[in-house]
Amino acid sequence: MIFSIQCGPHSPDLQSKVEDLLAAEKNIKGWIRYLDSAWLIDTDVANPEGFRELLRNAPELQSPRVMITKFSSVYTGWLNKNVWNWLEGKKFDEEPKYSHLPPAPANANTPAVKKENGGNDKDMPAVEEITQAQSLDDYIGMDEIKHQANLLLAGIRFRAAARKIGMKLDSGFDNILLKGSPGVGKTSLAKSVAMMLKNQSPAPEKTPVAFVKAANVVARYLGQSGDNMQKLLDKYKDGIIVFDEIDTLLMHGVQSGADAYGRQVLDTINTHITSSPNKPVIVATLYESRENALQKANEGLASRFPNTLLLSDYDDTTLKKIFEKKAETAGLTLESGVTDEVQKLVTELRKVKKDVFANGREIDNIFSAIVNTLAEKVSESGTDITTRSAACQTDEDRAQLRKEIGLVTVADVPMRDPKTGGLTRKPTSQDRVDKRGKLLPFPTPGI
Repeated sequence: MIFSIQCGPHSPDLQSKVEDLLAAEKNIKGWIRYLDSAWLIDTDVANPEGFRELLRNAPELQSPRVMITKFSSVYTGWLNKNVWNWLEGKKFDEEPKYSHLPPAPANANTPAVKKENGGNDKDMPAVEEITQAQSLDDYIGMDEIKHQANLLLAGIRFRAAARKIGMKLDSGFDNILLKGSPGVGKTSLAKSVAMMLKNQSPAPEKTPVAFVKAANVVARYLGQSGDNMQKLLDKYKDGIIVFDEIDTLLMHGVQSGADAYGRQVLDTINTHITSSPNKPVIVATLYESRENALQKANEGLASRFPNTLLLSDYDDTTLKKIFEKKAETAGLTLESGVTDEVQKLVTELRKVKKDVFANGREIDNIFSAIVNTLAEKVSESGTDITTRSAACQTDEDRAQLRKEIGLVTVADVPMRDPKTGGLTRKPTSQDRVDKRGKLLPFPTPGI
């Protein structure tokens, strides 16, 4: 598998020290440094947390914030020629679970958007069109942000009506910026807000909503990225564009040469919405920590997004409730004490991970680990789950089987392995450890 490791800009001396650290790591087949802060590595290790700990504990780096990204077969992006040559023939996952970097640019190998008549527009970058999203009432907690979102939308609705009768109460921009830490629900909320904007528009049925990531517009060649963005702005001029993690256009720093691709996209957006306000309306998300970099890259863009929602980190109690809702939706039955055990694990992860704690994504990983354990228990019991599920003919049959295979006990909640930092099964029997007594890790649900 190919991973990108970023740990801050390197001086020549620091670059040499990092290279020595990587050279000593036996699990890395090879690596290549590109730009000023990132390394690509090739490894059979599915969970790269060990590499994160290796660099975070290196005294030379003074405990940097290390970011690790899995590359997929669809990733191209802003890489230089040496990296392109090195990646040739490497083994990739088909799709990333999720990524802090853009997973794929729009280019000749990207599937085109399907037209309503069944044909293809080969020149149009592929994007997802949103037709439904959660209502604000579906979100757990977030009472203050839901209240702010409703006020914001009411304000936009009022100002739009005022403009129609000749009043000018503001700058005229309805664009919205949602910012916060990883895993706090920015993307989901952005989709919800966009659908609410659509539904309060004069003609909802004629108001398309597009979901765009940097991957959809950043191309291999300079000049192509701005063209891709302009095509999307023109196509959805009567609708709404949700631009997810717009800050990923600037992942490598404002001064980086490769950053010109992302800045070109930002310049295109700024120029277009300045001359054609709200055609389309843009709802963008970003990591709060990267807001300053975005403003430095294009100083005029901030004033085009006058409406801002700041999503706070979830507290442990809210994350516990999210887990309970997730289990209920999945049809799992939780034994007494399970949710308290999950909350204890979340508290530990927050304390250890600090600024890289991923909020809702931690719950996703815990949930996936529990499902893996349930699957293992069924396998160990000798139950042919495929035959059993196919034989269920009535609701009672299905309910009974769900009760058998979907009971989660306290022992099924994973623990944190202090060595790797990953989630590990609790040792409840001899077959849960190897010959040396080492805990067997879970398959990694995501990076």
